[in-house]
Amino acid sequence: PEAAEWVRPIRLGHKILGLILYGIVAVLARLMFRLQVIGKDNLPMEDRVVLTPNHVSYLDPILLAPAFNLRELHRTCWVGWSGIVLAGPIMRLITRTANILPIDPDRDPGAALALVDTALQTKTRLVWFPEGRRSPTGEITEFLPGIALVLERTGAKAVPVHISGTYEAWPRSRALPRPHKVTIRFGAPVSADELAEHGEGANRPARVADVLQGKVAALPEQESPNA
Repeated sequence: PEAAEWVRPIRLGHKILGLILYGIVAVLARLMFRLQVIGKDNLPMEDRVVLTPNHVSYLDPILLAPAFNLRELHRTCWVGWSGIVLAGPIMRLITRTANILPIDPDRDPGAALALVDTALQTKTRLVWFPEGRRSPTGEITEFLPGIALVLERTGAKAVPVHISGTYEAWPRSRALPRPHKVTIRFGAPVSADELAEHGEGANRPARVADVLQGKVAALPEQESPNA
């Protein structure tokens, strides 16, 4: 019953708050971070996909949101660690408003998979950070095999996403962010079967995660601007 709360349509009050928050973040993204979006035409309009960004800063999901328009954002849900996104009434309000799904895959992976699968029955995009935590150095760390389980469970394709500049703007070592240019790159969708054909690892989930990590890391080399 508690999990069902996070996949219900949001109420009018949440929608109004969402518009306000979106406007604030969009202005900050343009003025403070000079946000640039590349390769957005790789995103399918209707097919279900799982976006798989690297994770180096708390700014990653915040600045990924204004890469979408409001219609696209309405069809997008996000995964967040329950220890953060449920930490107090204000965070719970923002979590519900932003269509964030609170999960703890280490504690209950089955419930986490069921929740994202249910969410993708009404949404078309899910944002999942495969590293599981922020990189302490700014370099991409190992993708966890949980992303393969998400792709298998939902039947969705993965979209590699690379975020650069957020580490310089707000690394783990800083208390507050500072201005810095941020670039978000989207790659082409790829299925779990395609990913599993290559890569290294003792099993299929490990191979899927390994190849997907490589695709995300390679995106900065593939420049094809599309605002």
